[in-house]
Amino acid sequence: MAIAGHVSQVVFFGYVGLMDIVAVIEEALARRGISAAAASKAAAGNQSFIKNIKAGSSPTLRNLERLADVLGLEIYVGPPRHDAAHLHDGSIRHDGAPPPRAAPDLSRIAQALGLPPDTPQADIVAAAARLTAAVRAARETAAAIEERAAEIREVLTSGG
Repeated sequence: MAIAGHVSQVVFFGYVGLMDIVAVIEEALARRGISAAAASKAAAGNQSFIKNIKAGSSPTLRNLERLADVLGLEIYVGPPRHDAAHLHDGSIRHDGAPPPRAAPDLSRIAQALGLPPDTPQADIVAAAARLTAAVRAARETAAAIEERAAEIREVLTSGG
């Protein structure tokens, strides 16, 4: 973690050593069934946040924390969890086990999907799945259009 408040690598609970942020984000997106755009919008207010991280932009710690909340992840800075006996509330567990993960902020995810904040989790998951399918179909359509445009360019440049 960089001192300036931007993050290039981070240790997430459940992983040994450093793991690339992008890989952790992609795994969490797949596990949650939410698109990168929806998670980005919920976390940072714009749909390109995760795309920018993938492109090499260093996120602020604040936005990365928000993204971790959306994806049900935890950012932890401290000794390895197997050595940490103190919990977030200051209590101590004698077995040194980490505290349980907090539930994701479903209202923020719902709002990112254009749903009311009190939408039930099952409806949020269904909406995210529909959005993912629509994005996939749009990408396939865009690829077909690009392919056809390339054919047209070729005809135009070859003269016939």
